Amino acid sequence: MVTQQFQLDQVVDLIIISAEELLHKPRPEIYQLAARRLDVPVEACLFIDDRMPFVVAAR
Repeated sequence: MVTQQFQLDQVVDLIIISAEELLHKPRPEIYQLAARRLDVPVEACLFIDDRMPFVVAAR
């Protein structure tokens, strides 16, 4: 898994795997879920993905 390969869990506050949440990108709910769990506005979140359409949707 990429989170383990790059040790992302050690440098970020939260990792959400959309497939585990049954919320799929680019639906806005997945991005809103992250902000709620972090208790921050969505503008304060950093979204990382390997597919540009999902990055654009997060913006």
